[in-house]
Amino acid sequence: LQARPGRLRRGEQTEVRFTVRDAGDAVSGARVRVGGRSGTTDGRGRVTLTLRSNRAVKARATRTGYTAATKRLGVRR
Repeated sequence: LQARPGRLRRGEQTEVRFTVRDAGDAVSGARVRVGGRSGTTDGRGRVTLTLRSNRAVKARATRTGYTAATKRLGVRR
């Protein structure tokens, strides 16, 4: 599970693009959940979520048949 950017802007909305891959191949249909938001990856294994937080959060990607992945997103001041 990759996230760009890897940090949120404290207290501001930040668009984060998540990419889910398995052995280099995109995983479509994976559910990415973070900070009360969620979305499903497209054919390129990507989903963009708009997040807002004052502290670090953990993203989690799941899909049947795959091991779940997590990614911690820090916060910039």
